[in-house]
Amino acid sequence: MGIKRCCVLVALMLALAYWTGACEQHHSEVTPETAKPPAANAPAPGTVRTNPQDGLKYVWIPPGTFAMGCTPDETECSDDEKPSHPVTITKGFWLGQTEVTVAAYKRFAGSKGARMPDPPVFNEGWRKPDMPIVNVNWDDATAFCGWAGGRLPTEAEWEYAARAGSTEQRYGPIDAVAWYIDNSVQKTHDVAQKRANAWNLYDTLGNAFEWVQDWYGDSYYAASPGRDPRGSQSGQYRVIRGGSWYYGSGFAIASYRTGWDPASRDSNLGIRCAREVDIPAGAAEEHPSPQGSIKGNEPSSAATRESAVKARVNPKDGLKYVWIPPGSFQMGCSPGDNDCRAEEKPAHQVTITKGFWLGQTEVTVAAYKRFAGSNRARMPNPPVFNADWKNPDMPMVEVTWDDATAFCSWAGGRLPTEAEWEYAARAGSTGQRYGPLDEIAWYLNNSGEVTQEVAQLGANRFGLFDILGNVEEWVNDWSDENYYQVSPHQDPPGAASGKFRVLRGASCLHDPKYVRASYRDGGTPAYKNDFVGFRCRGKLFKP
Repeated sequence: MGIKRCCVLVALMLALAYWTGACEQHHSEVTPETAKPPAANAPAPGTVRTNPQDGLKYVWIPPGTFAMGCTPDETECSDDEKPSHPVTITKGFWLGQTEVTVAAYKRFAGSKGARMPDPPVFNEGWRKPDMPIVNVNWDDATAFCGWAGGRLPTEAEWEYAARAGSTEQRYGPIDAVAWYIDNSVQKTHDVAQKRANAWNLYDTLGNAFEWVQDWYGDSYYAASPGRDPRGSQSGQYRVIRGGSWYYGSGFAIASYRTGWDPASRDSNLGIRCAREVDIPAGAAEEHPSPQGSIKGNEPSSAATRESAVKARVNPKDGLKYVWIPPGSFQMGCSPGDNDCRAEEKPAHQVTITKGFWLGQTEVTVAAYKRFAGSNRARMPNPPVFNADWKNPDMPMVEVTWDDATAFCSWAGGRLPTEAEWEYAARAGSTGQRYGPLDEIAWYLNNSGEVTQEVAQLGANRFGLFDILGNVEEWVNDWSDENYYQVSPHQDPPGAASGKFRVLRGASCLHDPKYVRASYRDGGTPAYKNDFVGFRCRGKLFKP
């Protein structure tokens, strides 16, 4: 198995260069490079509707212009991604919110009386319906999309939608948005487990490569028209995009392109369909949430779109902070949570009226050393699993509430309130957790009973790592087990006084039933141990 960039293709393209280039250049010269204004009744960008034919959700992609190819300052860019060039997509279209799933492909096969492709070893018997379908060739993909009422997207449509307005390599930190060789455990994963892009699309990077419509040409960008490019007119290979579970980070970038034998079936190859035909309004429609509103698990909310692009380094402590926009959420027990405890009740609506910056990770040993050095303070006694604080990327532990408060103040902020913490931890999710437990949290069953370096597991939709598990985190509030009965609905500050301060998130020593977004714990302000740390709410940056 390998990426097909064969010499024979190069020879073919050289032979066709003059004819193809002249034809396509002529097309670009006679076509204006401005998109038509959207129709008055066009759906809002990111609107989601269910296609009744395949049962999949599709997202509305508006018309627009973007820079296709190498991203600015891209170091992993290949020659066939050059030159970067402006491209206008003149008509909006619907695009699958996820890669085509096994369940959707079974519908297709059943309706056609066709045989399913051979399953990969990691999905024997196609038992996992929410994994992307793989082992499909280009003709299989084209047939499925035609049956579903659409077609494969063009390469330009694919990249335009994958970027969703971003000019970066990726629309978020790679481990937050993509399954690739370093985190996939050598298999595809259920769709929509990672963070969506700003147009509500999941897994455009990683998980499975995606067939697109175009023939592959390694020098095509030199002659590509500026409006609705359709790719080379012929070739030996079809384009695949997006990277996969099997390949490294350099493949999981928005501009990466390569060609593949259209007859090939491989456990890396999947599908995502485009539709020009409208999906009727009311077909299980989900509208993008307005600014400040996060409902259920809707990744199209303004909160998610903003967090995807707003992460900045605090020069004081050297840590990354993520922008958390204002919004409303249900605080306390998640629906159907049988592990919920009395102090997490009643569930109640809370509004965070002002956006804020929050540490993307727990405060690290390296950051705390900066603080101690600047204040000529002594470092706390280290835990046995990080003797002499040798590992700078582990979370800082053995800190009291006062220590955490002092650090955050020095760094230009404060500890988050309990409400701010849970709002950020949920990031729009209404469930116990924002993903499968082993993929997002270090806890009793997978940690070896020691803390781990920060940001090794999946982030939530705001781009926050380890918000569940690894270490419990101090927050600003006094603990009161009855506080939720009288809590204000806007920016609750916590109880006015108490004996204990609140701890959130559970740690690497906790049983799974405690590793939940609503779980509340506490300790005296002087309490410290090897599994208590913190993250700061920053005030240094403007959004």
